[in-house]
Amino acid sequence: MKNRSRNIHQDKVQLQLEAASVTVGDRPVDQSDVAAIEEAEMRATQRNVVPSGGVGGEEAQWAAARNAELSREEDKTKLSDVLLVVKIFH
Repeated sequence: MKNRSRNIHQDKVQLQLEAASVTVGDRPVDQSDVAAIEEAEMRATQRNVVPSGGVGGEEAQWAAARNAELSREEDKTKLSDVLLVVKIFH
């Protein structure tokens, strides 16, 4: 039952990530995206805390931190890149 619940959570967050990537296009990931993904994960799990090992939060957090260190826009990680990682590895 726990695995089924986790799969439902992953599916909900993945759908929200897909919708977000369509909305924001190819803009680099920043901290506001991380906050939005974490909020989506909390809604999907119906909890008031960000789940550890979340579907998209960890990847987005890494991307936002990396993007903050880069100056060239074309080198920065986009939300669509985060979505691709989530689809492949989760």
